[in-house]
Formats: sequence, structure tokens, C-alpha cells
Amino acid sequence: MVLTIESKDLAMYPTRHVNAPPPYTRRSPPAPLFASPSPSSHSKSWQALPKHILLNIIEACIPSYSPRSPAPHIEAIYWVNRSLRLVSHAMYIASMHYLRTSFLSSYHVSVKPPYTSEPFPLIPPEASLPPNHQLPLSPIQSLQRETAVLDKFIAVKSTEDLRNYESPELHLDLDLFKDIFDLMQPKSRMEDLVLKYGMRAGVISLLTPPLPPSSSNSQSLLPLPLPFASVSVNFSPRKVGLVVLRRTVVEVKRDRDESLESAAKRLIKELARALGRGGR
Repeated sequence: MVLTIESKDLAMYPTRHVNAPPPYTRRSPPAPLFASPSPSSHSKSWQALPKHILLNIIEACIPSYSPRSPAPHIEAIYWVNRSLRLVSHAMYIASMHYLRTSFLSSYHVSVKPPYTSEPFPLIPPEASLPPNHQLPLSPIQSLQRETAVLDKFIAVKSTEDLRNYESPELHLDLDLFKDIFDLMQPKSRMEDLVLKYGMRAGVISLLTPPLPPSSSNSQSLLPLPLPFASVSVNFSPRKVGLVVLRRTVVEVKRDRDESLESAAKRLIKELARALGRGGR
């Protein structure tokens, strides 16, 4: 069968039905209503934020303590200690400032008399020296060795508070702070006092580089002043000794009720005599 179409019949159909459809083209997405700035123009990292801004952010994240509902506050403190402070260098500094301030009163209450306490970081005594003689310290480091004991107390206390709240029936009533305040706190405080009085007597310095291991073979080889990095203290309720590279240089007896300041002064006096500096 042959179908014949006259020209007059073609006129009945519009041209658009006879011609092929136009090719498909992908339409571009619509432009956003608000253009976002380029990452390099206004983006800020945690490191770039001022410290007081970071501290305000942390304080805003911590709910106020309520005796009726302590869980949000306890959990937030635990989160700051275990997670938030590890985000960045700047966040670590801000987090530790908040935690140390928050736990300082509890720490001081736990210090046993006649021991004293000063755990907060201080400005180096050599801060007035020219820049090329100043001790290079990171902002997260502290000259005070007792600061590390405070940080350990914060870690234990925040963890124990959370465990005691979540499962008090399973929580063992153990004195987890006994070693901290019977030994670690007075020992570190004594070392800080040794630095304080030793610098006054001219027998200990922060600027002297650490001693090589061979220096401990003879007391006559010990330099003056001694580097604080190589000095530690043996502490017990009845005696204290000053140790240089694992070797006890001088030792003095102390009464159980004697203050740490008095024992530290006598220890430095004996060290000055042993090193030929006399006593002050």
C-alpha cells in the first residue's frame, strides 16, 4: 500500500512537528541567593581566635552546677578534660585554664597541713633578662612542678565524679587521692621551693643546660649554679634530700610538723655549703 501525501496536506501540519526536536542541553543550576565568601578570605581556625574568645566559648559550653541535676555539669567537665582540650594547641591552653580555675579550691582543701601549695604557673624569674637569655617555654609548660600534680588531680577528680554519679552502687569508695596529697603534692611543692630559694642563693638556675650523665660521678664536677632540670627531691615525712642525676647530694632531717618552706631553706643552705658557696 502506498500513501500519497499532497502538498496541500503538509500545510495542515505545523513545521515543528515535522522537524526534529532540538538537542538536549543541561541547564546550569540557579545561582545561590547568598554567595558564600571564599575560604581564604574570612575563615578562622582555632589557633587564630583570641584566647579570651576561646575561654568564653568553653564557659558557654559548661552548664551551671545544680544539686538537683548535676549530670550536665559533671559530663561537660569530663568532656572538656578528655576531649575538648585535645582539639588544638590553643584549645588546650584555654581548657586547662578553665579546669585549673574550677578545681583549684577543691585542690587546696585537700592539701594536708602543714604543707603549702602554689600550683599555678608563674612568670619565669629570668623574665627581666634580655630575650637571648630567656628560657624558651611553651605556653602549655609551667616552671612549677606542682602544676602537673594539679592537672593529675583534675583528671582523677573529673573521672571519679562522673563514675560516682552514673553508677554509685558499683563505685568503690577508694581514696584515690592519697598518693597525690601524701607524696606527690609535698614533693613537687618542695622542688618549687628549692628552685625559689636556690636561685636566691645562686646555687640553682633555670638557664644552665641539663647535666650530662657523667657529671654525677663526682660532686666536684657539679657546675655552679646547678641546672634545675637536673635537680629533684627525695621526700619523706622525716627527711628530705636533694638529688642530682639520681644521686643524693645533700640530705636534711625534718620534723613531721615542719613547714616545707623551712625544710627547703635548710636544704639549700646545706647545698651551698657542699658546693663551696657558704650559707645565706
